[in-house]
Formats: sequence, C-alpha cells, structure tokens
Amino acid sequence: MLKSLAASPAFCEVPARALQQLVETATVEEARKGTAIYEAAQRWEHLGFLVEGALAMFVPGEEERERLYEHIDPGHFFGISAMFDGEAEMARTVVVSKTATYTLIERARAVDLCKEHGALAVAFAATLARRVRHTTALLAAQINLTAQQRIARYLLGFTEGPGLSRAREPLPLMTQTQIGAAAGTVKEVVGRALAAFERAGALQREHGRIHSLHRERLMELAK
Repeated sequence: MLKSLAASPAFCEVPARALQQLVETATVEEARKGTAIYEAAQRWEHLGFLVEGALAMFVPGEEERERLYEHIDPGHFFGISAMFDGEAEMARTVVVSKTATYTLIERARAVDLCKEHGALAVAFAATLARRVRHTTALLAAQINLTAQQRIARYLLGFTEGPGLSRAREPLPLMTQTQIGAAAGTVKEVVGRALAAFERAGALQREHGRIHSLHRERLMELAK
C-alpha cells in the first residue's frame, strides 16, 4: 500500500511520514466475489484501499435495477466522500473479481491525519475531483451517445494495449446484465451489440464471456 501511494500522481507529494502513519493504521481484509463491502445508505465509518482484485460500485435504479457506475482497481481508495462529510455511503460496493484484498482505515483516524497533514487532504481532494469528472462524463455519454457507443466505450476501459489483447479483470467474469448496468442499457441490447462487435473483430468470447478486446476497432465503434 505504501509503495503504491508513493507512486501515485495524487499522493506522490504527500510527506512519507504522513503516508506511513496512514498505512500503519490499516487492517487487511479479504473477500470473495459477490461480497458486499458496504451497502448504499449504510454508515460504514471506514476508508478503504484496494490491494488486489476488483470492486464495483452500484447505485439503485428504476424497477429495482442497479446502475454500475465505477470500478475500483488495485492502488485506489474507496469511501472517500463519506470519509469527508460523515454521511452514509452513496453506492453498494461489491467484489467482482474472484477474490479481493483490501485495507480498512477508521474514518476518524483518516480525517485526523488530513487535518494534521494538509498535503494528504489535497491528495484525497484531487482523487475526488477526478471521480466527479468521471461521473459527469458518464452522464454526458448517457445523454449524447447510442447504447452501442456507450457499450464500446465501456469495454475500452478493459483493453491492455494496441490490437487484440486479453481483457483486463473483471470483464472476463462479467455477465451481459452487469455490462448493461454499466452502460445504461439492458441485457438484450448488450447481447446484440457484443455479437456485432465480435463480427467486426472488436472482441473475442469464450463460453459466452468476453476474453479479448481489439482497442482500435472498439475506438471506431465508440465514435
């Protein structure tokens, strides 16, 4: 965790002593796929940091459907908003990889360290600002893009390099329903789009799940 934070663009200027104090308070937890770390509207009272695996954040939608709006990858915090304002969590956060390892820091301790070290507070603020921009971009895409374009843009986030390459986790584990929740559409639309993408050479599937993605062809579909 300390090595990851020191290399992070947001936290690299935070004094080593402040990062060390933050890391020393953390406890390590492990969970399997499908485990909810916290629910929407729950007062969690912690700050989380993902070490290994993948998490997804879901918000309630219409007709009891959920909308997946963000993935958390290793090296990133979660629960920052509630840490600052002390309110309940805004989204249900779930393990979507086979397993996940994460650390927990008591909210009160994290806030005290931010008061003591201004650079740490600024780093968390920068992290929140990036997430606000990401959420705003999602709203704009929902209004201005077709479902097929939104699906292609979502899949682009799991490409590893140019050309055809293996898809990053947790995409190979995701169902069409989950992809639809992330792209703001339904399973049936996702199924038709993935079949069209496969015919265009933009992806490959194994046993119905996405295995590989072609970045450049997805970019054309996402225009």
